[in-house]
Amino acid sequence: GSFARNPTSEGSSLVPSTVVVSTALTAPGGRPDTVIAADAGLVACLHAGFEPDLVVGDMDSVPSEALERATASGARIERHPVDKDAVDLELALDAALLDARTRGAAATPGPAVGVPDGGAPDGRIEGERVVVVGSAEGRIDHLVASMALLGSQRYADLAVEAWFGGQLVVPVRGRRLLRAPVGTTVSLLALHGAGSRVSTGGLRWRMDSGVIPPGSSLGVSNTFADSEAWVDVEGPPVTVVLPDLLEQSARTGGFPRAGTAGSGPDSDPRPPGG
Repeated sequence: GSFARNPTSEGSSLVPSTVVVSTALTAPGGRPDTVIAADAGLVACLHAGFEPDLVVGDMDSVPSEALERATASGARIERHPVDKDAVDLELALDAALLDARTRGAAATPGPAVGVPDGGAPDGRIEGERVVVVGSAEGRIDHLVASMALLGSQRYADLAVEAWFGGQLVVPVRGRRLLRAPVGTTVSLLALHGAGSRVSTGGLRWRMDSGVIPPGSSLGVSNTFADSEAWVDVEGPPVTVVLPDLLEQSARTGGFPRAGTAGSGPDSDPRPPGG
């Protein structure tokens, strides 16, 4: 599906490049409902073959010819001051939220996420799906801020996922289905406060209403025991990271069809770590 394409130019120092909003895995014609380019992400967006609906940011690093092309294709340009209180990704996410509310999208996030198996959506996609595509290169403060933004309460009505290079980042509220090849690394991070109760299935090390303290590495380096797993969170969102998802998918020669969630050797209650 188009959501998994990474339009970030090689060596880019910008974490956010495009925000793709879609209510389905692949929209009719292969194009998401709305394409939003965050600042210089416009270049990568055009390179990937997406004509954006909106370009947002301070435009301090966008070539004039790219802006001219976007304007000619009908894109709306939302220019902000260079000295502002929000990074371009935050502006793009705000625009995605406004767009979803304007279109009256259902505020019930929770689609299956991961590398698609070539099939149609599994029927669990009910909310507004926002896919952020960016780079893992460049400034670490931008990357950390971006990961924090994804789980902001402001975007709780959106089913957000982010691809930073080949790494998938998903803030989980409630129950979320995840798909990946068996053996794929997955980490659960408490970036949004204490008090979350976490349960999992389909992973090598199970959690059953466990607590991951903020500032702890307890949830780091679990693995998929099955090609379909789930994470259930009660309380503040937990950030789920699949750092080698695309690498694992390429190594296994393609993504297998998902099995039954919870099947496979996921009964070991020991916590992951390291």
